[in-house]
Amino acid sequence: MPLTTADVVLPLITAFAGLITGVVTTSWRARTELAAGYDADLRSERLKAYRELWKRLERLASNPPPGPVTGPVLDEIALELREWYFQQGGIFMSRPSQRAYVKLQEGIGASSSQTTRSTDGVLAEREIETIRKLASVLRTWTTRDVLTRRGSLLTSQRFSR
Repeated sequence: MPLTTADVVLPLITAFAGLITGVVTTSWRARTELAAGYDADLRSERLKAYRELWKRLERLASNPPPGPVTGPVLDEIALELREWYFQQGGIFMSRPSQRAYVKLQEGIGASSSQTTRSTDGVLAEREIETIRKLASVLRTWTTRDVLTRRGSLLTSQRFSR
């Protein structure tokens, strides 16, 4: 029995569709694996960098406050944060974390330029509280970047609360 056009075309179409499906699936899988690897590497680098950032923010903690916040202390913190940003971690920050960092630095700068300090250089309580809140917002965003305030992504939500 001679071959018909349908006998030749149908297997070719099926083979071509299988080939296209295989290429698309392989491409999608490769991109997914690359993205997952990139995300894991970025999270690892962020964890290292943010650990150092948190050390620099310790003097701005609220509970319990580690000591008086003076103009010179704020100036020192601002310089330490700037050094950290440019030499260590700024490149790893998400956009929201970077914005929170900038707002903190702006708040410190504004507070450093104000003349509402007592004779011993301690800032007014409302200024200190504003700076502490800005530092807290930055810390919050960094935890969101590295997912440290969430339960394990591998376990059920009911176990991670």
